[in-house]
Amino acid sequence: MDLIIVGLIIFGALILLFATRFLSKAFKIVTKIILIIVLLFAILTIITYNDLSNLKKGFYENNNMFILYGNNTVYAAVNLKPIKNLTFTLDSFDYYSADELNRIQEYVNQKNYSALQGNDSDNKTENIFIVTPELIDKPYKLKLTTELNETEIIEMIKSDNPYSIPAKKLVNEYNATEENLIIALRENYGNDEKVKGYLFAALLMNYYQSSGSNIINDIKSGDMQIIPEMLSVKIMRLIPIV
Repeated sequence: MDLIIVGLIIFGALILLFATRFLSKAFKIVTKIILIIVLLFAILTIITYNDLSNLKKGFYENNNMFILYGNNTVYAAVNLKPIKNLTFTLDSFDYYSADELNRIQEYVNQKNYSALQGNDSDNKTENIFIVTPELIDKPYKLKLTTELNETEIIEMIKSDNPYSIPAKKLVNEYNATEENLIIALRENYGNDEKVKGYLFAALLMNYYQSSGSNIINDIKSGDMQIIPEMLSVKIMRLIPIV
């Protein structure tokens, strides 16, 4: 909602509040309750607008970490580098090693988010986005020697042996053993942690470049957590009606 419209709503509400002095006592009470609700929504809209503006600014100026997390497990993580233009590619992200992912999981399970953000002002992470597999489970096709859909991609990310999933599909086509195909795929696309990061980044780009993505709805549904928590989210938690 445009902030000008919000301003007009508040102005109109104040006029109605002034007009309540000419109403009966019962109507005054009802009108005032309605006006309070309207004003709460208007204020929340302003705060949410400010929160989202700060998020957008953070994407352009700083690093942002995305973590795929479920069942107390970090399946993958990537760092989105400061956005230079609106075209996202796999090169827009940095990827983590196995040791780094182990540390990330330890910090997430301990809720030690300050350690994840780091202390180096030049490389400090602006925000941490912790998302569920369900959030990015949207229609998608990816060619990884063989074509994979979103379900297979998520299975790869969650698997301890990700290349086994495409390898099983390629056995008959290449007349080779699954083990040999896994070795060949790993040599071609990189180690397990790297390919999981690539796949996670691809699903993130697919989701956030679609018209259906909405950060506020994602937070409300429990499919996303943003660290540090936005003020608008704290208010929504305190006021269930919003």
